[in-house]
Amino acid sequence: MTQWEYKTFARTREFSSSGKAKDWNIDIQAKLAELGDQGWELVSYGPRCDMALYTGHPGSYGFGATTSDIWIFKRPKAS
Repeated sequence: MTQWEYKTFARTREFSSSGKAKDWNIDIQAKLAELGDQGWELVSYGPRCDMALYTGHPGSYGFGATTSDIWIFKRPKAS
């Protein structure tokens, strides 16, 4: 039976006071290429919303904004 090992990492970004998204802290294409070269396979991705954007009307907030996400990978354990 195949046994697996797992790796996770979280990617985050911040927002300016005006609500504009800043860059992510990880270059995802480079990270995916690096992990793929090491034999890791992506099995799950999940976004996380830690903030709601203010719409400009007192007490009113709009849609949520993705502030982080988690990436889960697996590969067969070496024998």
